[in-house]
Amino acid sequence: MTTIQNLSVSDYFFKQTKKVFVDRRPSPFDIETFEAFLNHRYEQICYYYSAYAIMGLEDTDKLVRGRIDVGNELGFLYQKMFPNMERPNSDYDHGWVEFYYEGHWYVFDNLLKIIVLKEDYEEFRKPVINSKMMKQELIKIYTSKECANLSNGIYYVKELDSEPTCTSIAFSKSIIELDEKQKVKKFTAYLPPSY
Repeated sequence: MTTIQNLSVSDYFFKQTKKVFVDRRPSPFDIETFEAFLNHRYEQICYYYSAYAIMGLEDTDKLVRGRIDVGNELGFLYQKMFPNMERPNSDYDHGWVEFYYEGHWYVFDNLLKIIVLKEDYEEFRKPVINSKMMKQELIKIYTSKECANLSNGIYYVKELDSEPTCTSIAFSKSIIELDEKQKVKKFTAYLPPSY
């Protein structure tokens, strides 16, 4: 991927995610933009980063969960011990986003500092997919009566720890504002104070 192409897709990604905010109260950061939140580069919260990012993208873009290869140097041991195991180095549980831009699929992965072409990501990270869901499916779930309360046209997602329909804790207590076409106008995620 050329530098110009990478800048263009990065600009697109960050423009799209300008409608995404992260509520970190009572943190001193309070509510910050997704880009500012991403700049912290917190570890072990890839499910949050990817869930927040997808809410700024297009309806057909995808939130992905699976395992990836993070360069485990012990991978050769897995291959010897489990020779029939699919992609033995892909043993890191992870979440990322696949999105379409100008004729190509790209990946946003908070472990990387740049957006990458999906085929390069697949070659480099060797993902084993557990689940993949389009944004429009997520919106349908997290604006349902089971998952959210509606007030003045704004969906307030419930605390998601007991409802089997609403499984992603990353969407817990978030606020979803949709426009007249049912597109995300503003998404405010809630990040527990422990982060």
